[in-house]
Amino acid sequence: MRQIITCIRRHSAGASLVVAALSVCTVWELALRAPHTSLPGAMTTPWACVGGCGAGGSGGSGGATAKWIGKTMSTGQLDIQGMYSSTATKTSNTNDLDLRFSFKPTYTSILALTVPFASKTGYLQAESNSPPITGLINNGLGDLRLDFINSFGLSGDLSYDFTLSVPTGTFTATYGSDLGNQYLPTSLQLGAGLYNLSLDLGKTFDQDKGMILLDVIGSCPFAINVHGKNQYYNFSKQQLDLMTAADKKRFVYYFKPYGENDLGGYTPPSVAASAFYGYTGMENFVHSFGLMFSAPLGVAWIPSLKSTTDYNPTPDPDNQVWNATLCYSLELSKTIFPIFVAAYLPIHAKTASATNAQAGDVYNIKPMEDWSRGPDWNDVFHRWSIFAGFKTSLF
Repeated sequence: MRQIITCIRRHSAGASLVVAALSVCTVWELALRAPHTSLPGAMTTPWACVGGCGAGGSGGSGGATAKWIGKTMSTGQLDIQGMYSSTATKTSNTNDLDLRFSFKPTYTSILALTVPFASKTGYLQAESNSPPITGLINNGLGDLRLDFINSFGLSGDLSYDFTLSVPTGTFTATYGSDLGNQYLPTSLQLGAGLYNLSLDLGKTFDQDKGMILLDVIGSCPFAINVHGKNQYYNFSKQQLDLMTAADKKRFVYYFKPYGENDLGGYTPPSVAASAFYGYTGMENFVHSFGLMFSAPLGVAWIPSLKSTTDYNPTPDPDNQVWNATLCYSLELSKTIFPIFVAAYLPIHAKTASATNAQAGDVYNIKPMEDWSRGPDWNDVFHRWSIFAGFKTSLF
């Protein structure tokens, strides 16, 4: 196996407002990725070492999931919501269909399962001196989501929403003639290879002809391995013995309280906030306008595109330190079969790949966590999402 390059990852404070569950996750993360020494041939933190030039980053979705705002109510035992979305960037296009099945276990609560399907197309330039590979396509089932929503307060104006994402979508899809050795970039994978727990706290203000909705969200990825060890990097006993105890736990484990998958890709915790206004003054229509803002509490790392014998993850050159999204939606609020359409336009911070700030040192995370860079205006209108959805009830 190629000798693994070691390096030390520096911590970024990130945003300061985190809900209690997210704080616990971040404390675990800081403890596990603190700088430590490593014997030759071993490795430090998995997201501290990334190989390849332009290995293909995850970028940022910029609010790729629409927030349905309307005044429809459940009329049956089982509610069904279908949401189609198309998200376009300069280098890729993603089409999603999310089917959400929900019911009300109590008068104030909702329990739901979302089954996502996705089709992704894009291109990859694995090395700066090689031609791009075009026409890459990946489609299938994404990561399932379970969520529980409960309203409380004197008028039900407060709510919390626990959502658990389950890694049912593949994160190891391959391409090329040697399918066992070449992975698709993170942006074209259907899943993250991780569980993710998020908490959304919401507040609704009723207006004369409308409503204001405010939300604060914390998200914490983590890993579970029922096999007890990494399934893609079969390190020998001698290699494991050279690792520190902390390093060994990343490859021989049942649970990791931070977001590193078995290929070495790392997803940091994140915080987000949103504010929407819905106008209900028109019969059978609800217009809504909103702003969403999100920020990761750290830098994402992407795995090597090479074979499983080359464990060499690197910082994501497309990591966005913040992402703001302008939102517009319209619900045709018929009682039996409401229809929803929306358009979302993200405006994000300049990335290291956009400024070439990472040139010469692919392991340097400082350019990716730099908040001083302004918005990437050159990417505005080259990255957007449109949505179309419906709701109905059964039984």
